[in-house]
Amino acid sequence: KRRDWEKMVHIQQKELVLLDNPAQKMEQLLDIARTAVSKIKKNSLSIELWNQVIATDPTNHEALEQLEGLLEREKEWAQLANVLRTLTEVEKDNAKKVQYLIKLGALFSDKLEDPKSAITAWEQLYRLDPENRRAQDALNKLYLVVGDMESLQEFYAKQDKWGEFVRVLEKESETAEGAQRSTLL
Repeated sequence: KRRDWEKMVHIQQKELVLLDNPAQKMEQLLDIARTAVSKIKKNSLSIELWNQVIATDPTNHEALEQLEGLLEREKEWAQLANVLRTLTEVEKDNAKKVQYLIKLGALFSDKLEDPKSAITAWEQLYRLDPENRRAQDALNKLYLVVGDMESLQEFYAKQDKWGEFVRVLEKESETAEGAQRSTLL
């Protein structure tokens, strides 16, 4: 059965070239991609098809959401980061945007080990939702990881939590050495 669906999808892909109308072409491509996801369940083929949709329409919400799940299953972290970044830009629903930013921040921190990009994602989330504890905790940790004391100070200043800032500096100075220890003190 799956092979029959795959044959059908390949034939439909070849037929795409014959279509002149861009809207018609996009509708056909969406149908093919949906069929691949629901009937064939072959992640690599589905990713390829949804990427074709994105190539034509970079902000296609359905394609971005489909790719998010597929790329996560395939552990394609760099591509997933790009998809999540785009989703955070195009998403209108703030609750969903918060979820995408949490995923993006965690992805950069944990999987891609890119603290600067992680900071960017968590700062976006913090601006959107200043009460978000995950964003607060992540920024606190990441500013220390990259040694950005100015941003750390601004972060605590915005919240008017000077006592907490002093405690963080004291704690960090306990393990620091040399000039870094002096700076922290």
